[in-house]
Amino acid sequence: MFVIQAQYSLAIRETSGPAFDHQETSEETVADLFSYCREVCVESLYSGEFVKQIGGPNHIVEVDEAKFGKRKYNRGRIVEGQWVLGGICRETREWFFVPVENRSEETLLPIIIIKHVAAGSIIYSDQWAAYGRLSEVGFQHGTVNHSLHFVDPASGVHTNTIESTWWAVKRSLPPTHTRKQYLGTHLAEYIWRRKYKNERCLFSLFLKEIVRVYPGLDA
Repeated sequence: MFVIQAQYSLAIRETSGPAFDHQETSEETVADLFSYCREVCVESLYSGEFVKQIGGPNHIVEVDEAKFGKRKYNRGRIVEGQWVLGGICRETREWFFVPVENRSEETLLPIIIIKHVAAGSIIYSDQWAAYGRLSEVGFQHGTVNHSLHFVDPASGVHTNTIESTWWAVKRSLPPTHTRKQYLGTHLAEYIWRRKYKNERCLFSLFLKEIVRVYPGLDA
């Protein structure tokens, strides 16, 4: 019964109250079960053929990176946060977020080209050097110099859509969820909720996803 409660609670985003009574269950078990549920979200979004590219010809995709987690001192050393690469298509409002190790061209371009942005898309970004070759690999590329403008006065290029999306995502994640080891699965949960926000019964959909992701497992 508790496993069902955990699944239901994650689906409706409730971790207290009558829907989630875990007084007789250890905190470690609770954490493990919610971690399992978030892994279902990861697999649902990113497994095999279910990865969907955003954008396409005549579609504008804004891309940007953001750092999650504050820099802090821990026993005399600086602990860095986690970089995340994100993109959003203006026309369809589809989007992706991917935790990345760094912001180098070698890291960012393969993520954009291979997995998440369709060939022929119009990509808008800031002038970070890692995006410099986008126009050479099948994309139209417009940039804005954020040190001078929020909107380029000549071309009208801006990344305000993805910038406001970062704000919404960060607001939704408690500080403990932005730690490097947890961020990927918590982002997947957030994206999964947004993707299916108009579903009438998220809990029923979540159970179906468990069965699809883990065939033969009794949800």
